[in-house]
Amino acid sequence: MHETLESSVSDRGQENQIGLSNESRNDEKSLGSKGSNEFESTPAPSNPPPNGGSKAWLQVVGSWFMVFNTWGTIVMFGDYQAYYENGTLFQQTSSNISWIGSIQSLMVFASGAVIGPIYDRGYLKLLLIVGTFGIVFGHMMLSLCQEFWQVVLAQGFVVGIGGGCLFVPALAVIQPYFSTRLGLAIGLAATGSSLGGVLYPVIFINPIDRVGFAWTTRIIGFIALATLAIPITVSEMRMKPPGWTTGNLALYLLPILNAASTFGRALPNWLADKVGAVNVVIPGSLLIGVLLFCNLAVHSVAGIVCTALFFGFFSGIFIATPPLLFMLFTNDKSKLGSRMGIAYFLLGLSVLFGGPGAGAVLQHQAGGSDWTGSWSYAGAFPLAAFLVFCVLRVWQTGGKLQVKI
Repeated sequence: MHETLESSVSDRGQENQIGLSNESRNDEKSLGSKGSNEFESTPAPSNPPPNGGSKAWLQVVGSWFMVFNTWGTIVMFGDYQAYYENGTLFQQTSSNISWIGSIQSLMVFASGAVIGPIYDRGYLKLLLIVGTFGIVFGHMMLSLCQEFWQVVLAQGFVVGIGGGCLFVPALAVIQPYFSTRLGLAIGLAATGSSLGGVLYPVIFINPIDRVGFAWTTRIIGFIALATLAIPITVSEMRMKPPGWTTGNLALYLLPILNAASTFGRALPNWLADKVGAVNVVIPGSLLIGVLLFCNLAVHSVAGIVCTALFFGFFSGIFIATPPLLFMLFTNDKSKLGSRMGIAYFLLGLSVLFGGPGAGAVLQHQAGGSDWTGSWSYAGAFPLAAFLVFCVLRVWQTGGKLQVKI
């Protein structure tokens, strides 16, 4: 779902040039007769994207490693939580421990509101260096931690802010290099999240019994340093963006979406403590599907920004709530890490095919973009998840309504 929205907003920014100027506002009056979500195009830039070539594909490689480390460290927290809960490092409740991962995710996505403008001013290399330092230094300090508050600072804040410095640039740096292949390029970069979500947990699980927590965490820091040296070397802004203009509004939609996701991660989990995680995720998945289908009727800048905000908020449910579901339905807590690992492996497969699939649906028409097919493709999956969760609830409660689950 995220891949479809990211691919679509980026593609709109390149091909359709969403308008904020007076000229584009006047053009919007005629959009309703088009019968699609396509916005009025502006003349092609004098320096068109190369749409391929070694330098362009190297940007995809660099972005892949940024996404690999950003999402890999987020997903890996599930294994860290399982380790923290056994009380070897410190004694805290599961609820308190989960705040570490929530703060880390908050830092990754909420920092986009600051990182985006910094990127737009041409400071890509600075962001890559600071982000790499944050992830590597955070893990090195985490290996030395003995207290809960120390882990919150090192893993929650330092690693989280480091990931935030990489997240927006990972997606934004690709856009100026591609036109008709933009969906494919972003989709390929997004697959880094799936492999990161598989490899980092495996790397954490395997050596920890042999070398201990400290050196396992240091190994992860060294892997992050080696892999992030690649984007520092190859990633390069093709041109300095001019600021908030019609051409790059698409890039600002990503931090807008992720800023809204910040609240969508905390509030639904607070509500889940009151009414149950399944009772939260069922309406959440329904609303996400409806919101994505609502984009079929969007014909203005205000409309796409509004749906991005709501989508960002409700999509946070699918990121923050699943760990609660795993804990709820795992009676033998010694198997919690294994179940979470299998679940995130399946999530990785969906990310693997989601981005390229969305790009193929969007660009399957010659000479244009199929936004109707793209939004339908995105909206169908959360609605399918809604039906699955409804079946799960009936199975567990026997159809009773006023049950906390």
